[in-house]
Amino acid sequence: MTGFGSGEAAEAGFRARVEVRAVNHRFLEVNARLPRSYLLLEERVRQTAARFVHRGHLDIFINVEQERAKKRPPKVDKDLLMAYYEYLREIAQYLDIQAEITLRDLVSLPGVLELEEEATDWEGAWPAVALALEAALQEVETTRLREGERLADDLRHRVRRLLAYLEQIDVLKEELLGHYRQRLASRLEEFLGPVTVDNRRVEEEVVIFAERSDVTEELVRLRSHLAAILTCLDNEGPVGRKLEFLAQEVHRELTTLGAKAAGTAVTPLVISCKEELEKIREQAQNLE
Repeated sequence: MTGFGSGEAAEAGFRARVEVRAVNHRFLEVNARLPRSYLLLEERVRQTAARFVHRGHLDIFINVEQERAKKRPPKVDKDLLMAYYEYLREIAQYLDIQAEITLRDLVSLPGVLELEEEATDWEGAWPAVALALEAALQEVETTRLREGERLADDLRHRVRRLLAYLEQIDVLKEELLGHYRQRLASRLEEFLGPVTVDNRRVEEEVVIFAERSDVTEELVRLRSHLAAILTCLDNEGPVGRKLEFLAQEVHRELTTLGAKAAGTAVTPLVISCKEELEKIREQAQNLE
């Protein structure tokens, strides 16, 4: 499911701004982008995100500012300064030119004047980052819940359509026996011609076929799996992976049912069921 959230917080002299963008993904994947000085917080960011989101790709953008930054005195490399000065004088003498070497020229040369690097207090910044991150993730969770409700309603509608198809198949299954009896008789006549056939033997073959091609068990299991899907949709918490598993079981039963009823009026209904099921499987991958 998709979602967007933002948060801002100030704590312990730090201010943090966080944006979170979520898109569909089969597993949880967190891409945290922090300032280089605060990369040590990345694992904490991932752990916090996992408390709110169990499935999806998250891009998390974090900006951190220290509100009371310490003044950093400049650092002068005197040895380098003197080396530059001597080199410049030697060059002027070599070229036999008059050159005025100013202090501004010298301090502008690379490495002469630098600000001392301040140690990053990434531990002190975490409370502000955590507050801003949780606010952004809560907003993402809210938008994802709304989208999840819409997806759940669509899935319920598709499950009801599947159940309606199963009712039609249940009615037609009684015709399968007559269909096979007629097909068997036609084949016997095609191969044997006008020869007397033992009707009792034909009926025995029909009974054997009836046992092998009875789709009652598949229909019972299909209804059971679809009922489990509806129960999942009514439960709270992550359901995406369980729905994917149930959809896989439904597909297995439909494949068996289709094989048993191949070439009959049931076949188009099985195809319609698989079309609806494919949409269910696609939607299940979008649910957490």
